[in-house]
Amino acid sequence: MEHGNRIATKDDSDYLCPNLTDNWQLDDRIDSVGQVILQAKAGNRRYQFEAIEGYALKHFTGQYTARQILNRCRSRSGTFIPSDFIVRLLQKLNDLEILPATAAEELENPTPDSPPPKTSNFIELKSTVEWIPHPGGYWILRNSEDITCLQIDSFDKEVISQLGQQPLTAVVNKYDISLDDVQYLMQMLAKAGMLEGIKAPKPPNKFNLQKLLYCKIPVLNPDAWLTQHIDKLRWIWTEQFGFALCVFITTSVSLWLAFPSEILASSKQVWATGGNAAILTLALLTVLVVSLHELGHAFTLKHYGGVVPEIGLLFMCLIPGCYTNTTDQYALVRRKQRILVVAAGLLVQVTIWATAVWMWVLSTSNPWLHNASFLLMTASLLTVALNLNPMNRFDGYYLLVALTGINNLRERSFQFYTELLQRQESLEDSANKWMLAAYAPFSIVYTALIFSYLMSLVGNWVWQHLPTTLDFTKLTLPHF
Repeated sequence: MEHGNRIATKDDSDYLCPNLTDNWQLDDRIDSVGQVILQAKAGNRRYQFEAIEGYALKHFTGQYTARQILNRCRSRSGTFIPSDFIVRLLQKLNDLEILPATAAEELENPTPDSPPPKTSNFIELKSTVEWIPHPGGYWILRNSEDITCLQIDSFDKEVISQLGQQPLTAVVNKYDISLDDVQYLMQMLAKAGMLEGIKAPKPPNKFNLQKLLYCKIPVLNPDAWLTQHIDKLRWIWTEQFGFALCVFITTSVSLWLAFPSEILASSKQVWATGGNAAILTLALLTVLVVSLHELGHAFTLKHYGGVVPEIGLLFMCLIPGCYTNTTDQYALVRRKQRILVVAAGLLVQVTIWATAVWMWVLSTSNPWLHNASFLLMTASLLTVALNLNPMNRFDGYYLLVALTGINNLRERSFQFYTELLQRQESLEDSANKWMLAAYAPFSIVYTALIFSYLMSLVGNWVWQHLPTTLDFTKLTLPHF
């Protein structure tokens, strides 16, 4: 039901600054000479920093990237702050032996997650990487080997296009930029696995509490099978079939609304007589609906030329589901195509429901088929209702992202309010601010309602199973 990974952009593909709060505390009261003090929690080590450096150090909590901190400093300061400000601050912390050991080692011994060494001479893109122009005025850099995408502006495209053509120092001189800016681009490309000899790093496979709430388990790579069969199904994405499907769904809705009392009676009859068999049948039909739902995503992306590297199991709060990796949809420059990739699963579910309505109406003489078609209607409606919810990372959320064009909508919405409460200038486009302002409050209200509902269910169960009366006269207090 959940699918894809979020697209990497220039704002969130940066070096994650280390957490200093475990061993250091900042006295950010600016003294008479305009400096702040960084004090060790153990021992007497104290260092002075400029006021703007102190403001940056407040964000060294292990949660912000260098680019995010730089943007915050620029928003707060009324003076120009160079692009290598955070890089130089990190080096200063390293020279003073303030950085944690792991962060200092990473600066001195870069990994695929950190910039290539400054002594690098020639670095080039993989042959599997392609440039895709976007109508929005930027470029999409697509790596078909690791199925990753980057959103690149025209200037950075020019710089990156020089890779493999001349040394980094020559690129710096040609475009009048700092070497640190070039190193930042190299880091971004390395994270996406777009440079020769570098594989896109996988997230660490370590157990944590979050995995109990949200866990994905890849099962298979369906791309070769999808490629083998896609040509047999291309008629599905024609305008003629789309029109016929709309007519079919509309007539099915009209038919369903014409039999409200019969549907209610059928519901009572199924659950009154079916028992555990009805529950098991509903569960199996739900698995069928969800499986076809995921194939809808996969085949639609394959139809538009994308790659589907995996389909797997998804567990949210220990509730099983499925997901399809549709990251490659971000390489589709037409928004209509991206919307159809996301909406395909829901269209499959609605089509199954519409088919089940006709089966239910036409099978009154066959009790087994009549009950089974009702359960198929129920399974389809339940999964549609769950998937349409835009407050969780299901199809409704990704459909909203595709419709608005705001990638990473949830994170950016909460970041919007964080900046608002801290009285910092938002760097978001004014056209996106109304959506960002609306999403976070609705998400909080929805989460609160769901939590309250679950707590009420638990409370009612406890109340029903507690003894109706307690004889307090038989209770005795211990004697001391």
